[in-house]
Amino acid sequence: MKIIGELAASVVNAGKKDALAVKTSILLAVILLGTILFITTSLRKAEVDFAVADQGDYHASIAEVDASFYDDLKKNPAIEKIAFDRIVKTDRNAVIYEREDCFSQLKSFEPVEGRRPEKDDELLVPDSFLKSNRDLHLNSTFEAEGKTYRIVGVYENPELSFDEYYLIGRVSDVSKDALYDGSSVVEAYIWYKNPRDTYTLTREILQKRSIDPKVAESQGRLGYNIPLLNYKLIYPNGIIPPKNVLSRALEMYIPMSLLVLLFAFIIYGAFNVWNSRDQREIALLKSVGMTEKQVKEMIRRRAFLLARGPILLGTALSYGVANGLLYLMWRNNAKSIHAVADILRERIKAPDFQAVSLSPFAVLAILILSAATVYLSAMVPAKRCGKLNIIEGLNGLSEKDGRLGPSKVKGKIERTLAKDYYVSYKRTYRTILLSTALSAVILTVVMVSGAYSGLTEAYDKFRSPYSFSSVIYTPGSMDPQMTEDLKALKGADEWHFYRKQDFKCFVGDNGAFFSAPMKKALKDGKKSKELYARMYGLTDEDYEKLLEANGYDSDTSYLLLNKTAADDGSPYAFRKYIPVTDGSGAVKLRYAAEGKVMAIGIGGVIDEMPFAIEPMTAREVSLFTRHSTMEAFFQKEGHDPADPVNYYNIKMRADKNVDKVSEDFERVIASYIPKTDHSTLTQAMSRALDNEAERNVRVLNGGIQGILILIALTNAYNSFIGNLRARKREFQLLMTAGMTERQMKSMVYREGGMLFLRLLALYGILLPVVILGRSARSKFTIAFAAKHLFFTTNYLPIALVFVVMGIGISLSIRKGLEQVFVE
Repeated sequence: MKIIGELAASVVNAGKKDALAVKTSILLAVILLGTILFITTSLRKAEVDFAVADQGDYHASIAEVDASFYDDLKKNPAIEKIAFDRIVKTDRNAVIYEREDCFSQLKSFEPVEGRRPEKDDELLVPDSFLKSNRDLHLNSTFEAEGKTYRIVGVYENPELSFDEYYLIGRVSDVSKDALYDGSSVVEAYIWYKNPRDTYTLTREILQKRSIDPKVAESQGRLGYNIPLLNYKLIYPNGIIPPKNVLSRALEMYIPMSLLVLLFAFIIYGAFNVWNSRDQREIALLKSVGMTEKQVKEMIRRRAFLLARGPILLGTALSYGVANGLLYLMWRNNAKSIHAVADILRERIKAPDFQAVSLSPFAVLAILILSAATVYLSAMVPAKRCGKLNIIEGLNGLSEKDGRLGPSKVKGKIERTLAKDYYVSYKRTYRTILLSTALSAVILTVVMVSGAYSGLTEAYDKFRSPYSFSSVIYTPGSMDPQMTEDLKALKGADEWHFYRKQDFKCFVGDNGAFFSAPMKKALKDGKKSKELYARMYGLTDEDYEKLLEANGYDSDTSYLLLNKTAADDGSPYAFRKYIPVTDGSGAVKLRYAAEGKVMAIGIGGVIDEMPFAIEPMTAREVSLFTRHSTMEAFFQKEGHDPADPVNYYNIKMRADKNVDKVSEDFERVIASYIPKTDHSTLTQAMSRALDNEAERNVRVLNGGIQGILILIALTNAYNSFIGNLRARKREFQLLMTAGMTERQMKSMVYREGGMLFLRLLALYGILLPVVILGRSARSKFTIAFAAKHLFFTTNYLPIALVFVVMGIGISLSIRKGLEQVFVE
């Protein structure tokens, strides 16, 4: 087999120009494939790495583990390791989490002062805890449940200022006697021997103790490390991923499959042209005894000799290109952060640039995919060369179809010959055609995706009329002086202040309340049964305006927005609505599945969201009342024990001096509410975030477009010039027969023109397929989405592919014929 390798190497070394062309095509294909693979795998890995660094690499967690439950977990043979948290209550609005050493280095509790706990009586506390407890400081002590703790470290706390503080301690003795000494609560973190059984085993553990896993998960008692499990392809339903995971995978793997297909066409075309040129040499080798198997082996070896360098170099360069694209996106993000910081007049530090992780998996995937594609792409030319007829090969007839018959000369001879040669070399031209069309299709997928984003922005998104929006979180009522200060501000054309609270709204509780169309939509599955009710507490002034506009007396306590989407999946702008109820009656609410039922009598109905303060979400049952009535309701029924926070909203519209008025509103709010307890979005901030998203899309799309255009150029140039070199003997015969250089140029340019026209025709077929495919996967009707995408897709980069391809063909014809004429 040594002679086979030497023959393959000699052919590659002898045809360095052709080899360079093939290598360039392979190199660009590997760069594109590797860049996308590096970016997608790096982002996915960064997501799971952040989750592991933030919360640990356990598989499942169970809270409220009593002593007998502890014994069951310790005896379970399927569990590899268990870590326990001992949770200690204090009288300082804080909870101490005494944790084992496996959680000691979590990034979520990174000390900014002092150090992490090293002993069982040491604590790491949030900075806000020290601000609320002025008698404490670093190295001071305090008691909880009869134990004295020393503060040895401080971490930054981004949580709400009134939330219970998390004080992080250390526990070294996790024996049952030590853990259950006192009134502390114990939480278990579980690592299974076989992680794939995480969901099944956890459900079995809970069911054996008569605990419903679904209820436990909804209450927060049961938790799964979902980012880690999803990364390992472990899902609640076994191997079947959830819909959101499947959708995300399809968005990644469909473009990847198209790239691999493009890669295969490029390599196949390059090898096909090369072998067509060398068919006489192959026929000679077969005439002296080379077998079909040896010919195939030689072609495959030649393929790997050509591809190994570009594959290795392309993998390395793709890593650099991926880092370059991500760096540009990071710069965009930093620019947006600085813009938001200027708006808020605060110092906000942009995160450091994180290079693409050099994952062995990604490198191996690129190498294997590239090598496999090269091997499979070389198989067809190798098989064809192995079956080459010696006589046909020596006469250069293998490419031609003997069924053509004689040609009828009509008009200029070069026109007739161009048609005949195009049909004769249809295999080569078909490969050029398909690979270039596939480049255009991949670029079209990118452009159509951009157009679809515009479609959803225009027709599936609520457009708020307000230029300022702020959400405030408090443990109690708002200071009335803040609203007075906001009223005193000038420049606002309209503003509203309201409170809102969410409740469970179970179908079983409200069967008699819901309308017949509502029941039918629920039964047919057009509406989700996971409904919720939202109560809005408006100011007296706004509620009186609402009552007056709808013809109700001022003693009407509650109004229902008697309107809900008939189909939850329909786009926002095209929703058809059905009534929630046929009469007044009472809607029944709960805080939780096992909670008490709270009935609210409906005094009247309205058919529009008041003042357009919120979008009309598909699963929401909206109730409106006065702020004072809402307060009275909570005093009677109590607050949600799982979410005792009060949510207040401020919406403001200003037609002039928007930025100045927004700054005034934010300044007043910030003077009453800590920055951790409110979230504000202004028109200027929205612009900064939108600009960042637009710049990121331009960077990413620009990189992909550039590589695809280069691939189209090199593929067209290399394939066409290789085809002309393979036909050198035929050009010599034509010249001998009296054909002039001008006629031969005209003939070859006509072949290129026919190829270009067929390419346009093929793309004209594929473009609707891409658009209809994206339309079929959308919320919109296929006809509407397809029409919108057809007219809004940016075709300029796609047109550039065809222009570049034409330039490549023109250059290859000029250079190829020059070489033929010289020789």
